[in-house]
Amino acid sequence: MKHFADFSPSHLSFKDRIGPPTEFEAAIGNIALGFSYLDDTARNLLLLLTRTSRKTGLTLAAPLSFKQKLEILEALIANELVERPNTEVKEVAGEIFQLCRCAEDLRNTYLHSSYAGIVRVKYSARGKQGLKVAKEPADSDLLMDVADFIVYAAMQIEGLPILLGLATSHVGGPEYSAYFDGEKEIARFLFGESE
Repeated sequence: MKHFADFSPSHLSFKDRIGPPTEFEAAIGNIALGFSYLDDTARNLLLLLTRTSRKTGLTLAAPLSFKQKLEILEALIANELVERPNTEVKEVAGEIFQLCRCAEDLRNTYLHSSYAGIVRVKYSARGKQGLKVAKEPADSDLLMDVADFIVYAAMQIEGLPILLGLATSHVGGPEYSAYFDGEKEIARFLFGESE
């Protein structure tokens, strides 16, 4: 650039910059991290349900928004249920997708807002309504409730392969997610790995 500096890491620690994080800052961060887990889980299920190689699945899923991933997952699950009609499974899967959409709405609400202290401020302008300003208190306890709900939605969607009968169990942690049919591992996903 001619007039501005390009990004360059400063190598200063978080603590050197602003000191220890506040509860509020940490809670906002937990919303972002929880949604990352939810988004990664939806992507992993796309790979599992399409039965593609990891590289092909990642290539197909990479440009998709979370909303698009959910839409494709719902269609794939509808295909699975055509072959094995089960009203209860369809109902539970539908509720899991509702949870996921609610989690995305909550993420959008709290991360796409401005904050004045602990007051969340959201500006919107649509059609004939004109400008609307929404304000609400948003303390760290509320933000942690949002983060916990997002992780709860991720854990529910993670169980879909078992609900559908594609796996009998699931084991996971912060770095991986694996599905089993009896003792045989049928899929393993490593978070943060490229292939």
